Amino acid sequence: DEGFTKPGPYIYEMLESLNITHETAPKLIGTVEEAAVLLAEEKQRTATNAGSKLEIIVDMLKLIFRENGSNHADVYRVHVQEFEQNSTDVIKGKVSRMLSWWCFNPGITMQDISKKGVGSIILTSGTLSPMESLAQELKLDFPIRLENPHVISSNQLWAGVVSTGPSGCVLNSSYRHRDVPEYKQELG
Repeated sequence: DEGFTKPGPYIYEMLESLNITHETAPKLIGTVEEAAVLLAEEKQRTATNAGSKLEIIVDMLKLIFRENGSNHADVYRVHVQEFEQNSTDVIKGKVSRMLSWWCFNPGITMQDISKKGVGSIILTSGTLSPMESLAQELKLDFPIRLENPHVISSNQLWAGVVSTGPSGCVLNSSYRHRDVPEYKQELG
């Protein structure tokens, strides 16, 4: 099943149906953090894995509701997917849902890194130009920049598209064809 994908602000509608809002989230986060501490203490006493998932829930809620959340939700997408469990006999055959909140703006994370007082961020690549638009996309200033020209001239470059393999099979790298044995054989 493909599940469904919706714009980022949908996460607030979904959580509101569970009575998790900007007003209630801080109290819930505090309660779950306390439960995680208690379970961590229990884990040390009994050597079990109790509580390890609670930290994930806390991190998720803090991310969604940080800075009141609404100013960054537009660069996210919500994805919900159902899948059948088959990892243990207890849950085997049961349908579970996975909630994902995908960020489509690298600047959100880069700002978080910068706020933590990181002294230097080194970005290297042959394709980061133009630097001005990259700096805007990453929401960072780059006070020190080193930009070098291309190593080769344009007359030293050839670009082409190979559409078929040696035996005439069409080279289609779409998701549907990636695991087809004939396609893999054609690639070598």
